[in-house]
Parts: sequence; structure tokens; C-alpha cells
Amino acid sequence: MVTAAKPGPSVVSANCDRIIEDKRSRSNQYKDAISAMNVRSIMVWTPFVL
Repeated sequence: MVTAAKPGPSVVSANCDRIIEDKRSRSNQYKDAISAMNVRSIMVWTPFVL
């Protein structure tokens, strides 16, 4: 029976770093989208004052 070799610590670390960076990027995109929606809703719902 042939078993696959286990990845070394550097491979596991690189995968974890990539996953963390991907999650951080998605989180920042989400925050940016929420901020943009809030700005638009303020612009729409705030009465224009002279």
C-alpha cells in the first residue's frame, strides 16, 4: 500500500498564511461594501439643508 507523503511544516505554514490572507482580504471587501452602503444611505436619507 502506497501512502502520500505528508507536507512539511513550511508547506503547512504557507497554506495557513494564504488562507489567513484570503480571509483578511474578504473581510476588508465586506467592510468596504458596508461602508459604501452606509454612505449611500446617509446621502439618500439626509435632508438637504441650505
